[in-house]
Amino acid sequence: MGELKVELVRPSETVTLSRPQEGLTATLSRTAKPDALVPLPRRETRECLAEDLRRLDPDAIYLEALKGIGQVDYI
Repeated sequence: MGELKVELVRPSETVTLSRPQEGLTATLSRTAKPDALVPLPRRETRECLAEDLRRLDPDAIYLEALKGIGQVDYI
């Protein structure tokens, strides 16, 4: 399995967060800055589900994010 990776490209900089599938530590990379190690362990499904179920009210920020999903480039 490869690594999990999210990349945000802005005119001023690129920010990348990557972690091996089974890793506990991610690497945060930013343009013109040294890489940083960030603790990012994989969460159990039950933890994620419990967090989601805590708040079932409308999520305006998530709605706005979904509206922009067409602008996401999957590479």
